[in-house]
Amino acid sequence: MNFVRGFFLLSSIVVSYPRWAYGAGDARDSGPPGSLDGKDKDRSLRGGVGDRVQRSALPRRYEDTRPLSLLDKKTKSEDSVTRVIVDCAAGEDSLACKDRILTTTSEGCLRLVHYLNTAHAYAVEIKIHHLDELEGMHEDPVRETMHIKESVQVHNGRDLQAGNDQRTPYGIDMVKAKEVWSRFQVKGENVRVCVMDTGVDRGHNDLDQLFGDTSNEFVTPWYRDSNGHGTHVTGTISASDNNLGVVGVAPNVEVFIVRVFTEDGQFFSSDMTAALEACKEGGSNIISMSLGGPYANAQEQATLKAFYEKDNIVSIAAVGNTGRYEFLYPASYEYVIGVAAVDSKGKHAYFSTRNTRVDVAAPGVRILSTWGNGSYATVDGTSMACPHVSGVVALMRSYDPSATPAQIFSALTSSAVNPSTSSSDTSLGHGIVDAVAAIEALSKGGDNGGDVRPTPPPTDGIVDDDGNGSDCEELQVIIQTDRYGSDTSHWLESDSGDVVFYQENLESFQTYKKTACIVPFGCYRYQIRDNFCDGINGEGLKIM
Repeated sequence: MNFVRGFFLLSSIVVSYPRWAYGAGDARDSGPPGSLDGKDKDRSLRGGVGDRVQRSALPRRYEDTRPLSLLDKKTKSEDSVTRVIVDCAAGEDSLACKDRILTTTSEGCLRLVHYLNTAHAYAVEIKIHHLDELEGMHEDPVRETMHIKESVQVHNGRDLQAGNDQRTPYGIDMVKAKEVWSRFQVKGENVRVCVMDTGVDRGHNDLDQLFGDTSNEFVTPWYRDSNGHGTHVTGTISASDNNLGVVGVAPNVEVFIVRVFTEDGQFFSSDMTAALEACKEGGSNIISMSLGGPYANAQEQATLKAFYEKDNIVSIAAVGNTGRYEFLYPASYEYVIGVAAVDSKGKHAYFSTRNTRVDVAAPGVRILSTWGNGSYATVDGTSMACPHVSGVVALMRSYDPSATPAQIFSALTSSAVNPSTSSSDTSLGHGIVDAVAAIEALSKGGDNGGDVRPTPPPTDGIVDDDGNGSDCEELQVIIQTDRYGSDTSHWLESDSGDVVFYQENLESFQTYKKTACIVPFGCYRYQIRDNFCDGINGEGLKIM
């Protein structure tokens, strides 16, 4: 075995540090996507910058929000406003926290937006040049809809509502919803799904049993949809079985709407966290999220975890439309079912994001559903795949109201069909959902012990993943982390883009060994990434 460090070519494996994997002391004019450049490095805090984010084709998974003192104030005017999240102290009640935030900032520079109950924090809007007056702030990442805007084709509603010619979109049959209706006699009764989105066209002839948040905390009114996205998602879940237009996966389910998106299809993570609380208060036991963004948020994650562990709420989200290996949120959180998209032939959609957090797949190409102003539209996107799974989960909960999130996840994934593997992969996860098989698995009392995903290996001493196999060459990668182990991630992928392994969430001052079985004379690329750009101090990396 050879010891190699830095950039190198080992046999037919190309190993590289991304440009931002070097330490802050290196003479480089730019850092990673979302980091400060070399000129500003003396002002940086651990974790990145708020509003200078660039897209990257590389995996990104941040387990926490990033402090906001790194905002480049030189590019902002004195009156520019940003959104941040401010933590309340342990033991501090919400009113005392609110008073502290208001009294420690200059008058007229701050506006309270949301109190995030589960996370015990406030989302605020504040003028850029007053950021230093606040303590415990975090970035409030942007979230957006997960559909391909250029794919939208609107159809005349009158044509689809003429006579008794109801159409069944191919996705309804692919997930076997109609078979569940006839075999198990459930269509989503006594279940309420929360859709946080652009609103809904309440007057649409194909939508019934709609409810919504009536507070002034979100975009109002909930029953209007100037975008169309929310109406489309709602129709896939619940369009009525009424001999008109189209039909949804669970036509008798109730849908609770929280309108979070503005007309341009964007909002913030704190809006989503507050909307999650509204979903819970509205009596929802399933949450459908056809939305996401590239950065994790601690408050968002804590709320979803509490829903899973304490409130018996199943959360489902679209994995994204980047078409590459990348982690987007909320789909990549541990307690959320991440949904990829397939076409009418069951093949992975070219735009559907790939990663190790993809759980299942569903139809997401040329999906016909309800649209604004009483019309219909065909649309592409993982936004369209997500509500198919939400509808299937509604059927499962209608069949067995006592089923826990763990039982539903286990039944859903164990019964899904992946044509490429008997286990799971980064494209389709466990495979395309099958509502009949999922209910059958649920009826057998399947449970995965309460864990949504496999428990990671222990991190004390050397962590050894044995990837040996036949007809292959063994590659060993050993990483010795420094005091900031969580900053480091590394992965190996083939020339075709398939991920051989991906490892993150490393502990500090630990030695990790990854063993991979690689095809002789094949071409592979190994990459290591440091989120904070200061490299690994100490023994570093060994590849043998």
